[in-house]
Amino acid sequence: ELGAKWGSTDYSNNEFYISYGKKIPFNLAFGVTTKIEYQTAGEINNSLNTSGFGIDAGLMWRNSIGRSFLNGWSVGFTFMNLVEPKLKLGDETDVIYGEYRIGLSKLQPIGMANAVQIAFDYHKNKYQNAVMNFGARYKYRNFSSLMVGMADNTPTFGASLDYKNYSLNYTFGNPNSEAVTFSATHRISFSMKLGLTRDQLFQIAEQKRIERERELVEQTR
Repeated sequence: ELGAKWGSTDYSNNEFYISYGKKIPFNLAFGVTTKIEYQTAGEINNSLNTSGFGIDAGLMWRNSIGRSFLNGWSVGFTFMNLVEPKLKLGDETDVIYGEYRIGLSKLQPIGMANAVQIAFDYHKNKYQNAVMNFGARYKYRNFSSLMVGMADNTPTFGASLDYKNYSLNYTFGNPNSEAVTFSATHRISFSMKLGLTRDQLFQIAEQKRIERERELVEQTR
């Protein structure tokens, strides 16, 4: 019967990540992320569960030479699901297909401790049309951030709190892509960085470059 209620079910999707990144010569940096996708569906006492393994990889170039308008621009390329996770709930196997992304961002310091960052993103996989995204972030004293943007033609926003190598993030969005039919989503994540951060590594590399240039100048005198 049309409109009849047949019952209800529970569904959950969890992701676990381990990432590694490293700066290499020519202002380049690369990173690799391994991840486990875990899904459950059905009633509590009669649920199905599955898991799948995937790998993401990326490469980024950042201009840190000089003090012109071009300083602070970054260009990045990522291939998500280079190894595609395969999830089987029941008799059907779902594959999370590979997707490539190309991004461009600009970080503009404001004063001594604040900054504004803008970013553009283009991404596509073999079963969806290309999508352009836009975002902006205001960072306050390396402690907190506010973010707004447009993702899949819908507005999003978020906030984060940072303390040393720990970060707590919240994002809100209403997915409206060809592959997603869920309503508005709230996402909370906690991350811990091991070793120096990317910005700290860039600062160390820049300081070494300045010191090397000073040494060369003194040697020519």
